[in-house]
Amino acid sequence: MQYINYTLTPIRTLDGSEYPSQGLAAVERLYTETRSGILVQRFGDVTGLPEPTFGVRLIVDEAVLTISNRFDLVAPAIHHPEAKIESSVVTVPAFIEKVH
Repeated sequence: MQYINYTLTPIRTLDGSEYPSQGLAAVERLYTETRSGILVQRFGDVTGLPEPTFGVRLIVDEAVLTISNRFDLVAPAIHHPEAKIESSVVTVPAFIEKVH
């Protein structure tokens, strides 16, 4: 399986594999202000991803993973106890995927 990173930062796994950023996937965010001045946030489309390719998983952030209905996406397990964020590199024990 090939992994391609579409987050802002390089991703490293504990086994030493490294995935430099090769693009940026994002979720469109739409804001509406309420009468009390609080913003309501709604999520729009996911942008910045190539078409799915057999044998390729795309590394994205958790917001993109959550909003998208694609089966080829994974996110770094940044909330895992073994995850580390050092300078601009994120090191994780594994990736997470969405259950469809």
